Amino acid sequence: MARGTGARPTGIEILAVLAGIGGVWAILDGLAGTFASGLLGGLGVAAAGTEGGFVFLYGVFVLVLGVAYIAIAYGFWTIKPWAHEAGVLLAGVAIALAILGLLLGGQTLASTIISIAIAGAIVLYLMTPSIKAAFNQK
Repeated sequence: MARGTGARPTGIEILAVLAGIGGVWAILDGLAGTFASGLLGGLGVAAAGTEGGFVFLYGVFVLVLGVAYIAIAYGFWTIKPWAHEAGVLLAGVAIALAILGLLLGGQTLASTIISIAIAGAIVLYLMTPSIKAAFNQK
């Protein structure tokens, strides 16, 4: 499984499964957002051009994020060296999105703290020497 150390770490298996589930949910959410933007415009909702445009962009962004989570899930499951760096990057994006959600009023302080704590824990886990070694990282 892991090319560097033998067995795939259990924590990485858990992260792979959670990333896969999150990716599927994000893809469904993104599809709903892009569909809703078309629906707003099709129904002639007032200001649908602006609202529909934002909803569409949100949908596309979440679709891309969902595909990234699916890719990370595959990379974690197969212990691809690029998945380590991508996992750290994606956790950083999650932290930035949590802060942005708080600033824009879409998240509460409690949910922002929880989101940042989870993403931070993932980064710390991925940076442990044994996990870095499993991904052939230095």
